[in-house]
Amino acid sequence: MFFSPLLLFSSTLILGIVWQAMGFMPWLAFPLIGIICIAFFAHHHRTLPIAALACCFFLAGALRYQQQKINFDTCLQNITNKACAVTATITDIEPSYKKPGHTVITVAIEELHQHHESIQAAQGMVLKIATKLPTAHLQAGDLVACPTLFLRACSNENYKRYLIKEHILGHVTSNRPFKVLKRPSYSLNRWLTNKRNSILEHTSSAVSPRTFTLFASIFFGKKELSSEHMEPIKDQFKIWGILHYLARSGLHVLLFVILWSWLLSWVPIPFNAKQIVMALLIMGYHILSWPSISFIRSILLFLMYKLCLLRDLQINTLHLLSLVCITILLINPFQLFFLDFQLSFGLTFALAWLTTLQKY
Repeated sequence: MFFSPLLLFSSTLILGIVWQAMGFMPWLAFPLIGIICIAFFAHHHRTLPIAALACCFFLAGALRYQQQKINFDTCLQNITNKACAVTATITDIEPSYKKPGHTVITVAIEELHQHHESIQAAQGMVLKIATKLPTAHLQAGDLVACPTLFLRACSNENYKRYLIKEHILGHVTSNRPFKVLKRPSYSLNRWLTNKRNSILEHTSSAVSPRTFTLFASIFFGKKELSSEHMEPIKDQFKIWGILHYLARSGLHVLLFVILWSWLLSWVPIPFNAKQIVMALLIMGYHILSWPSISFIRSILLFLMYKLCLLRDLQINTLHLLSLVCITILLINPFQLFFLDFQLSFGLTFALAWLTTLQKY
């Protein structure tokens, strides 16, 4: 089958997101969706249900985009250019590679207060707070009272769209201390944060700064590093036309899978056990690193592929790729407007389509 119904649904989902982003009236797209469905499925008796599902995906795309944008804009409007007290949970603590001497604390907002009045926070949004103060008493997972923060208005629409995509409410600098309100006895997030930072610290002390920059970028997806060492590397890769290798992508997942598959081939365990071990290793690599959208696409495709093998299901790459695309866009529709998503899914869809056509 060279055309996947899921490909139609992912296309109408994308159409709904774009339609809403451009400010058009959603109902005008319904006749277009109907025509597309009838053109592809006129010979099939299930045309009407498929057309109805396509319309549902269109609406889902438009509504998810609107919901995410309104959630961000409402919160930003309430706190921009105003001094706010913040109660938040620390999700990450790391040294700033762009501002020597600073530490970047990422916090998930729990409550916002202004003049003893509570302000509704954007759900799932985080703040990036840079500080010069010692942070040894802070740990990921801590519930803290942040110092009074002042967030400036963002006039650049493209940058605002980037912030929405990354679920970041803003970047601020503060030299006022944090007060720890509560610390859980055990926190998975704390363990993961400490483990990731520990890996980077040990690697940084064991190799040269240039090697560390290259290693952290390629193997761990850590892009916020010193431009002093990264720019010369980029210039050299540009000469050979292989700059894209510096961005961790599906190729790195493939190399990882090939290596571990070869190692597991020497272990005398059942086939299904090997597939489960491979899936656990890939997931472990994912949570201990800083993934990009192309890396996430590859991870999800790999896990779905292994699930099909374990369940003895027929594997169709277009089906799986469309399902991954739908999943990511429903979670975060703003991914659609960035080049990494467009190139990653566009090229992969093209290759999968051409491969499928060769079979018919």
